[in-house]
Amino acid sequence: MTETPVPKKPRSRPPTTINSLPLDVLTKILSGFPIPAKVTFTSVCKSWQSTISHPNFVITHFNRLYSSSNNADKFLITACSSTRQQLCTLRCGKCLVELSRFGIPFRGPRSSFRILGACNGLLCLTESFFDEFGRTIFLWNPTVRKFKALRRSLFHEFFDSATRVFLGFGYDQGIDEYKIVRILYFLDRNRSYFGRRRPKAEIYKLGSDSWSRIWCDVPLLAIGDSNFSKAVVEGASHWLASERSARRVELIMSFGIEDELFGELPLPEFDQRRVRLSIEHMQLQVIEGSLSVFVCSPLTRTCQIWKMTHYGMADSWTQLYNTTPEYSLWSLGFSMRSALLLFDDSLKIYFFDLKKHDRTYLGLTADCCTRDAVIFQESLVLLNEGTSSTLLLESSSEGGGNREPSDQQSQGL
Repeated sequence: MTETPVPKKPRSRPPTTINSLPLDVLTKILSGFPIPAKVTFTSVCKSWQSTISHPNFVITHFNRLYSSSNNADKFLITACSSTRQQLCTLRCGKCLVELSRFGIPFRGPRSSFRILGACNGLLCLTESFFDEFGRTIFLWNPTVRKFKALRRSLFHEFFDSATRVFLGFGYDQGIDEYKIVRILYFLDRNRSYFGRRRPKAEIYKLGSDSWSRIWCDVPLLAIGDSNFSKAVVEGASHWLASERSARRVELIMSFGIEDELFGELPLPEFDQRRVRLSIEHMQLQVIEGSLSVFVCSPLTRTCQIWKMTHYGMADSWTQLYNTTPEYSLWSLGFSMRSALLLFDDSLKIYFFDLKKHDRTYLGLTADCCTRDAVIFQESLVLLNEGTSSTLLLESSSEGGGNREPSDQQSQGL
């Protein structure tokens, strides 16, 4: 009798796990999750932490996220809480609704900060008071809840109560490096900031976490009340400047983030009969991707906005706006598309649309807390370094949550 062979059972394959996937497949899967999930995933295992915090992953994620214009329409503005503590509010750039608000996680001697700028989700801040401005600088990414206090200046022994500090913050895309330039002006015996005591300059690079001296001469005297560049365009920071007077605006000084060299640019040819220029009347900013000048003289009640349509060409200055408002106007140095943040004599902050010529009240006033606004983008920058923090959300009982702007609008300025 012939025995029937018993069929062999096929060997069972071990179940496929996510860790057994090829690295390129794993990277593609992880990149599809939102940033909060990615931050959580860094605690799963070392390989995930290494993948998510790798510079190539950070850059790829950012480019993928902001290839869609839907993700680039948020702005962050500083404000005061009900207890007069400084905090940040995040708003939608399209409908202006407040999305969230959170506290600044670090402290300083005065704990009143200015936002110097924002690059790829990374904010740069320093103390706002004159005697502390520019001494201590922080980098902060609210999305990944990390901040970093920078090393002290190479010239810290030269600081005194009369030292004037000017700052600029930018991103060198060619080498994926975040840089901060710091310029120090010293008062000499003749009460001059641009006399016998020559200014000193240094640059910080996040990659090396160090300052290095800029050996080329600072060509002009940077002036202005803000002391930092809100106009970063064409790979350069810009400040109002003068060749001699600390009160008279004559030129624009630039500093290239990539080549680390200073330069000069001309101002528009203002009608001096209608615009009497001083540092209180002018603000450099970026409008529609171009270097621009906001001018509002309370003496002549003249408000003008100029844009350099072709960077570096003096004859390309174009006047976008010219009006005689019934009240004085000041700019917060912020624009999104063709709209600016302005405030008037009442200190009410408005979102002013240059094309529609109307304004929307944001429900905020320009005070000691509310002075800076930046475009906000989520990113993974600083994920693998710095100090962890928690975002201190303000409760809805104190006005947090989805605040809508006032429907108060008026045509023109």
